[in-house]
Parts: sequence; structure tokens; C-alpha cells
Amino acid sequence: MLSSGLEYTLWDVRKRAAVPISEKLTRESQPVLTSDGRYAAARDSRVIDLRNGRAIFTTNRKVLAVTRSGFAATGEFGLVQIWRLATGELEARIRVSDDPAAASFSPDEREIAVAAGSRVETWPWRLDDQIADACRLISDNRAAAPWTSLAITPAYRETCTSRPQPR
Repeated sequence: MLSSGLEYTLWDVRKRAAVPISEKLTRESQPVLTSDGRYAAARDSRVIDLRNGRAIFTTNRKVLAVTRSGFAATGEFGLVQIWRLATGELEARIRVSDDPAAASFSPDEREIAVAAGSRVETWPWRLDDQIADACRLISDNRAAAPWTSLAITPAYRETCTSRPQPR
């Protein structure tokens, strides 16, 4: 990526040519590339597919990080949200200790590190990984009654199958 004052030009070093993109990347957008060079996350609210130069995801939040497999993390007001780029669906919400300033996915994309205030917090963000972490911390399954009284969707199901049922 080359900067010419206020705008960035993406450069393909193998082809020795600029990558044509229809979305301008400015200093304010603070672009970040995925490790495979497929996506550019522009912190001003866009994710650009560098194969065709078009924005494939836009939001009214700042984009903090993007994965090679097609997920983007946005954040503001103590909340990080992770979106599936192909559909625009919200995949996860993570409450953090302060306004998120930056984030990065782990190389295996199972965790996200978030700079929030003076802290860096690391979280699993996929539901199965969150359940596995919770099950390591508790001694038995949660009872169905509290779940049902909160009217949580989906309906109650035994989550930690290796733990005993509550009495």
C-alpha cells in the first residue's frame, strides 16, 4: 500500500501494477489488509474485496478487523460485533471493558484480541468455543428453570454434555 498524501494506492507487487479499486482509501479510513491480501478493512466503515475493488460490507460503525474467511469485527461503546461478510448477518456480540480502539483475529480465527481502554482483552467469538470455555468453568449443567424464566431463544438444551444434570 502506497500513500500519496491523503489517498492510498494498493499495489500488486507480483504484477507490478496498481490494484484498481472503486472505493477510495484515505488516511482517515486507516486501511488494514488481511494476511492473504483478499480484503481491506477501512476503519471508516467498509470492507473492500480487493479482487474486484468494491465494498462488500458497509456499516455505520468502525471496522476494527477482518478475517481471511470472511468475517468483520466492528466496535463502539464497549461492544464488539462480528459480522459474516457474505450475508451481512451478525454472528457474535462481545461486551468489552471500554470503547474498542483496535482488534485482531488470531491466526486460526477462533479468538479476537480487542484493545479497549488501557487493556487488551482476548475472547473466543464463535458460539461453540464460548460454550466449551463456559463448560470448563462450571461443575454441572445449568437448570432449565432459570433459562425458561428468562424466555431466552433458543429453547433450553443441555449444553455441557460431559457435566452432570443439576439436582
